[in-house]
Amino acid sequence: MNTPIHVTGIGIVSSIGIGRDEFFAAVRDGRRRSGKIEDFCIEDYLETEKTYLDHCSAFALAACAMALKDAQLPPSCIHHPSASSGICLGTALGCLQTMEDFFLRVIEKGPRYANSLLFSHSYANSPTSLAAIEFGLAGYHSTATSGESSSLIALMQSLNALRLGYAERIVTGGVDALSEALQRVWAQIYPDRMPGEGAAVFVLETETAVVERGLQPAAFPRIVVQSAHCDGASPAADSIERDIGFVVGAMDAFNTATAMGELEDAASKQVAALSNSTPQYQILLSRD
Repeated sequence: MNTPIHVTGIGIVSSIGIGRDEFFAAVRDGRRRSGKIEDFCIEDYLETEKTYLDHCSAFALAACAMALKDAQLPPSCIHHPSASSGICLGTALGCLQTMEDFFLRVIEKGPRYANSLLFSHSYANSPTSLAAIEFGLAGYHSTATSGESSSLIALMQSLNALRLGYAERIVTGGVDALSEALQRVWAQIYPDRMPGEGAAVFVLETETAVVERGLQPAAFPRIVVQSAHCDGASPAADSIERDIGFVVGAMDAFNTATAMGELEDAASKQVAALSNSTPQYQILLSRD
């Protein structure tokens, strides 16, 4: 179970910068900005033309494309479906704008005019499925939806899958996009605050997979994982698949930036809470 796992690629779509270099430059400069992402064009990141994409799916595809390129994965590893490569993304909201557009059409014109194209792009797992098809990620596949903890859960699932041998590499992270309905509701509840949108994706690989690609594992940050249990765990809690405490340390984009010499003395800390959690779990996750 103690499988070394490395972060070999990063893809970022954010309102302060698109791509690793732009994002980290903005972080170094102390820039902060929420709201909609400007000057984003999905055609800049994909080789194939798309008939329709929800913004959530577009952000996910762009981030995955950048992460795979950053991981130095050759076209043969990307474009030929491989059961050893998987994908697991988290999203709190999914494709809300497309869902709204679909239902508004049905409400206004009736069910006979329901748009099947919009319907197929309205699911929370649409971004994950589209990325799997686009990049030949035919292995382990999952979408996590649990509010603000969605991307952390996706990361947890990916680490579990890699440690259990279900895949050699997994593209994982989180993605969300603003919708008109969300912005209207949010403006009424929080008039002085605006939510953000974007995607952050990592390529995680086992050390064996990194070596097989002719790369040096020491060149990539290694994930440090601590698995723990809380009171009241089930009898099968010793199984990694049943862990209800899974604390991930030294795991964010700053680690790779530090390894690349882009940031100095970068330190990170992750504190997460699950909506269906327990008091013991909250205490566990709040520890340093």
